[in-house]
Amino acid sequence: MTSTSTRQRNRRGDGARLRADLVAAARSILEESGEDSAVTLRAVARRAGVAAPSIYAHFADRDAVLLEVVRESFQDLDARLESAWESGGGSADRLLAICAAYTDFAVRHPHRYRLMFGRHGTGRQPAPLRTSATQAIGVLVDAVGACAADGSSASSNPEHDAVALWAGLHGFAGLHSAVPGFPWPEGVLEELARRLARLR
Repeated sequence: MTSTSTRQRNRRGDGARLRADLVAAARSILEESGEDSAVTLRAVARRAGVAAPSIYAHFADRDAVLLEVVRESFQDLDARLESAWESGGGSADRLLAICAAYTDFAVRHPHRYRLMFGRHGTGRQPAPLRTSATQAIGVLVDAVGACAADGSSASSNPEHDAVALWAGLHGFAGLHSAVPGFPWPEGVLEELARRLARLR
């Protein structure tokens, strides 16, 4: 959908579709511009092909639109991590698949990822988003715990080691965005994951 497209008026009951289109418009603006400041209500309305006042039937303000982008991004990330966990193989293989899925998402969508773990609007992260972040980390906790349970990890404190692993993945993803031309050695992500998860 381009910024010059004109949207047909919704039929009664199609409000959910407009809401989804507004979020998609905000997401595309963020990913194209790289700046959440570019996601203005006027820009979102233009991209979605509606008049700016139409947004207020679905979102109170710009911050509410961005928060919905973040919420959907966490859902996307969670689905990828769950898919990686269900990919098969031993617990260590599945943990490594989760780490690869996590960093792949962060590297492919750096602007969304930065917004997901940043602060929003008033300078605080709402409780639902803190819960979403905790759920994402919980997948790592479960995976490290499974490795410890079957002896493929030497971890005696899976929660502690999973948080350390998450911090490592977060740093790896951040460096990818900050230093895009750096020649990362092959296998460095797997080595990072193995060490932090204490895989044998």
